[in-house]
Amino acid sequence: MKFKTGDKVKFLNRVGGGYVTKVLANSMVKVMVEGEFEYPVLENELILIDPKSSLERYFDEDFNVPKPDRKPQVEEYELNRDLQFQSKESKEKERDKDFIGEIKLIDNPDGDKLDKGLILAFIPKSQLVLTKDELTVSIINYTDYTIYYNIYQKKSLRKFIGLDVDKISPFSRINLCIIKREDLVNWLSCVFQALFSTKSAVIVPNPINTEINLKLSHFDIKDNYRTSNIMTDKAMLIMLDDIYYNEKLNTPKEEKNKDIIIAEEKLKAEATAIPVQLIDRHKTDKRKAEVDLHISALRKDYSNLKSGEIISIQKQYFIDALENGIMNHYKEIVFIHGIGNGVLKEILLNILKTDYDDLAVYNAPFNKYGNGAIVVEVGD
Repeated sequence: MKFKTGDKVKFLNRVGGGYVTKVLANSMVKVMVEGEFEYPVLENELILIDPKSSLERYFDEDFNVPKPDRKPQVEEYELNRDLQFQSKESKEKERDKDFIGEIKLIDNPDGDKLDKGLILAFIPKSQLVLTKDELTVSIINYTDYTIYYNIYQKKSLRKFIGLDVDKISPFSRINLCIIKREDLVNWLSCVFQALFSTKSAVIVPNPINTEINLKLSHFDIKDNYRTSNIMTDKAMLIMLDDIYYNEKLNTPKEEKNKDIIIAEEKLKAEATAIPVQLIDRHKTDKRKAEVDLHISALRKDYSNLKSGEIISIQKQYFIDALENGIMNHYKEIVFIHGIGNGVLKEILLNILKTDYDDLAVYNAPFNKYGNGAIVVEVGD
């Protein structure tokens, strides 16, 4: 954030300006303009009018706005302190899904008890129709630490798009954005990174780098939305990091009990185990594979599947095999799509053009596959 409360600013793309009254998330601030109205503005649409700089000489003017007499809020948190809760007025604010920014958690003894940690929340704007209305996407910091986080949307194995980067205070939540149901696809496969910061600590938690993979069908089940002890609204909650177990993993060895040591050894064994790779099932030569996408080769129960279900299965298997081949340094993969009506081939080529435009693609040898296969070069 490059602005702070009390800064005098001028709009870049329109007339006028005012004073910053609040710093919000997502690179936004609230600006008070003439008439003492406040509304959110992106930082990159503002110029700071600094009395100490030459900019003031060219851009300064009287915006007929009183300078706010506000000091930046400085909050200090102690490790392992009790959760501090909001007043009634703040609880009403907490229920306002249109508020984008940081909100203190509340005490809701009637909700399900959550373990402390970093949590992703999807909160329906309508608490009466949970599976139809828009959703507020929030990050919840239910810990003693200030958390610096980074969120990426995963488009493919080698393509990520940054969704948000910011920090969140202890025992707070940030409303990141409000999305329509059709925009949920951008949040189904995401990577979350986070660092835990505090002035003093007995144990330092590990940074996290975790991936979530959801399905649209998860959002159509009413029972997936629940209240909690830190929020009055029903929400779909995904635990990104359990701070209790995170801290335990860093407990000095002499202080660890038998259960923790066994858990650590199990995690280490799982990490070092070599999984069976999907692409190796189709290996034909050194760093080469042939994947038959006919539904009869993928599923035994294919006779009961509808055409839409068949295409969906073939498409997903193609993506899984392609990404697995890239990850395992294969050179080329032949994908047998068959002749049919050409729908599957068109889908595969569209995926390659959109998400893997750096890979070479060409028709497989006609004398062996006819017009029913393509070759994808996935490595050198």
